[in-house]
Amino acid sequence: QTGAFAIVNPGEGTLGRTSYFFDGSSAPTPKASRTNSSFELTARQRFSRNCQFLASYVFSNLEGNHDGIYQNYTNTLDPNFNIAFDQGDFLVNSQGPLTAERKHQFKLDGSYQFQRRLTLGVSTWYFSGLPLNAYGYSPDSINWTYFLVPRGSLGRGPSDWETSFHLSFPLTVAHARLTVMADAFNVFDRQAITQLDERYNLSSDGDACAGVPSGICGSNGGIRHRPGSL
Repeated sequence: QTGAFAIVNPGEGTLGRTSYFFDGSSAPTPKASRTNSSFELTARQRFSRNCQFLASYVFSNLEGNHDGIYQNYTNTLDPNFNIAFDQGDFLVNSQGPLTAERKHQFKLDGSYQFQRRLTLGVSTWYFSGLPLNAYGYSPDSINWTYFLVPRGSLGRGPSDWETSFHLSFPLTVAHARLTVMADAFNVFDRQAITQLDERYNLSSDGDACAGVPSGICGSNGGIRHRPGSL
């Protein structure tokens, strides 16, 4: 309210307990939360019967209201000093799947050695898509900092995967042993969209609402909210 900055822990202490909106109202500040609940299954076979492999599957549930020291959705790399809790307006709809959450991750690395000592290796991975959001533009922060719908509620972006191959063959030349190798990366030459632009409206000028739809726009371009509550 005074134009001065204070570095505090959200939801704690004297100054961190209250969030102020652009219209001058206030509400209790929620604590910063970033919770990762996940489990991993792995399968491994050491080299036997000419084969070896290491495979893993990870299921991850990453939720909260704070991306961490790197704020992904605004591309802000200021450790412990970003705008996520600067205004109450930025906290509306901010609880949900965080921007780096990939529910499913699968990886496989393996090789097979043929009788003539030719070795074929494969490395492949698959990641499910990231949560989708709709970000509204804030003329005060000069960034897309409003969650126009509950965080991560617009489905999932494109999944991502890639496969690479490895070939090697040992040779004995005189008293020397040589190995001829060949690696092929992204063997399917996959060219695909991996991330979507989630900014709701790219026009950063115009009326006070900027990228915030007029139906939910409050004063000073903020999101209309119930007084005294986030």
